[in-house]
Amino acid sequence: MGDFGVNGREVVAFGAAATNAYDFHSTGTIPFWRSADGGVHWTSGDVTGMPPGTQVHRVLYASGHWFAVGGYAKAGAFYDSLPLVLTSQDGTHWTRTDSSAMGTGTITAATVDSTGHPVLVGSAPRPKSATDTRTMLCGSVWVGDGTTTSWQRGGLGCSEDPPSAAATLTDGRVLIAGNRDLWLSRSPRPGRGHGS
Repeated sequence: MGDFGVNGREVVAFGAAATNAYDFHSTGTIPFWRSADGGVHWTSGDVTGMPPGTQVHRVLYASGHWFAVGGYAKAGAFYDSLPLVLTSQDGTHWTRTDSSAMGTGTITAATVDSTGHPVLVGSAPRPKSATDTRTMLCGSVWVGDGTTTSWQRGGLGCSEDPPSAAATLTDGRVLIAGNRDLWLSRSPRPGRGHGS
């Protein structure tokens, strides 16, 4: 199991990697599990048709949907480099959304903002100017609008240690962290689903 998310008594968990995560076969399968009673009883299933290099890093419930997010490899790449977003309303039937408008990057962390919309964090390798230089990763944040398909992207700078964790603070602000950087969102807007 790679990660799990909770919504009330409902728990959804995903395998960390699809069957084609490391051999980059053209299509793969990734397992998931769902419990409706807080983990006492479980059902399982598989999401098929996964692209090469598929890995799921986080599972999140936000805006009335389940999200399983991670990355997959673009054609010819030997590493995860494109965002993977799987969505479900019931935690059992999953759809892979078209993430091409999200740009490059593997999603490594997820939380919600003060309005309950998903906030995703990830990074992508910056092209090297020479083969003997260190790999730099450029961080990104994607904020959803309450749907499963529309995302606003922001940059988090480039370094060897990009942000890889995200959490929502009790006052509704989002904290994004890496080994060298901390990012903190502005104060939540009044009347947007948060009370102090």
